[in-house]
Amino acid sequence: MMNSTTITTQTTITSSLTVIQNLITQYTFTIIFIIGNFSNLANILVFLEKTLRLNAYSWYFEFVSLGHLIFLYFRCLTSIITAWSGYDLTRTSIIYCRIRIYFLTISLLMARYFLCFISIDRWLIIFGLSFCILFSINFPIWYQIDGSKGGIGVPNTFYPLFYTIYNLVITIGPFFIMILFSLLLLRNLRQGHRRQVIARTQTNTVRLSINAGQQFHRKDIQFIKLSFIQVCLYILCNAFYGYNATYAFITQSTIKTAEQVAFNSFLSTIGLNINYLYMAITFFLYTLVSSTFRKECFLTIKRIVHYRFH
Repeated sequence: MMNSTTITTQTTITSSLTVIQNLITQYTFTIIFIIGNFSNLANILVFLEKTLRLNAYSWYFEFVSLGHLIFLYFRCLTSIITAWSGYDLTRTSIIYCRIRIYFLTISLLMARYFLCFISIDRWLIIFGLSFCILFSINFPIWYQIDGSKGGIGVPNTFYPLFYTIYNLVITIGPFFIMILFSLLLLRNLRQGHRRQVIARTQTNTVRLSINAGQQFHRKDIQFIKLSFIQVCLYILCNAFYGYNATYAFITQSTIKTAEQVAFNSFLSTIGLNINYLYMAITFFLYTLVSSTFRKECFLTIKRIVHYRFH
């Protein structure tokens, strides 16, 4: 049996981790939420510009940013409100609980799988949106309120196991899809570079005819580079969260001490912070990487300023 000193030490560690976790949620989540709103709204405004929205890739990036926005409101903001006020509406309102989990899941699917669709093909927008909406319909049906835990899946049914497997699939699945098809994107980039080299060796007449339609090709190349870099950033920022989800699935039948539960919850919060940070900085990534995006961003700001003062 553990002596009183050991029990006291474990209780102190558990309490300390809980306090630190709450402070991280209060301050870090708040900063990420503010930056994420600016970043994703700016992305949507720029990609809606006429010169960009004609490109299919722009629609994918818009849906990714929209997914980030929905997630920040239904997950990040609700966590901030609970951390600051101590009030959790998911423990009292079943309607709110089900609506929240539904849109939360849709946003995660949109943010992850539209990024996958960028890597796979440009013509999957309608299919992708329908998939996200219908695949998440189980949550408003099977969720209920537990007074101590808030909204959870219906216990003593197949649903908790289904939810665990579902969460693992939507977390780990995009990693393999993005890695596989990002390698194909790199192959397309190299082929595009070879075509440009071949075009420079042609006669002046042929070169002029090629250059007339080459702007769209260059823009495609920039979007491919942008999607590849975003995929790499996604994998980097979600690796720790994916590890936590895998570990939770493997050890779900293991009996854990209160200290282990608190430590796992703390690690999960760190993983969420990194995940949220990825969702908040995409605008800065696009601005840094793409000259086309920077140009359209400056034009958008110019139009907004002109409209505001004239």
